[in-house]
Formats: sequence, structure tokens, C-alpha cells
Amino acid sequence: MAKPVTKSENRFFEIASILSGEDKNIITGNMMSSPGIKYKNKVIAFYHRNEMIFRVGKEADLVKLGIRKPKFLSPFKSKPPMTGWICLGYGERSNWGKICRFALAVMKLEIDK
Repeated sequence: MAKPVTKSENRFFEIASILSGEDKNIITGNMMSSPGIKYKNKVIAFYHRNEMIFRVGKEADLVKLGIRKPKFLSPFKSKPPMTGWICLGYGERSNWGKICRFALAVMKLEIDK
């Protein structure tokens, strides 16, 4: 992983470090050429352009998570947004850790059945 150069990148890497220190199955890796956090090699979150993007699943109660105006990942111009993935900018960095832990819990439920 590259050395962080911005405050938002630094926050991403802090979260990645904390989570990987808690669980040997959590590692850093890439998602679409961006630094990511993986659980058992499945991406749960990644950092791109001052945002953290989280795989929370389509069934997540975003209001309960404190997300009032969700921005969904939309990497393709000709396809609709991916509603299972949400993007949170640096202004919402206080929620990044909580949402990342939620994304991890969702992935654990899917993988560790």
C-alpha cells in the first residue's frame, strides 16, 4: 500500500490498521486500483478520491446507520448505481469506522455461514 498523503487517506489507513490488528482475516488490498480493506479476500470497503466506499448490502437500514442522504457507488455511466455500496466523503469521516465495522459484519454473515 502507498503511504497516505492526505488527511482522508490517513483516516482510511488508520481504520484499516485497527481492523487488521483485531482479526487476522482482515487485510488491505486493492479495489479498482484503490486501496481497500478485505475480509477473507472479499472487499468490504475502499478509499477513492477523498471518500470511503462501503459494501453494506442492499438490505442495510441506512437511516439507522446515521446516513441521511446516501450516495451510492456509480462507477458505470450506462448502468444504475450499485445500491449495496455507499460512498461517504471526508466530511462524514466520524462515521467511517462504524460503517466499516457494519460492512465487516455483513460480509462475515455472508461468508461465515
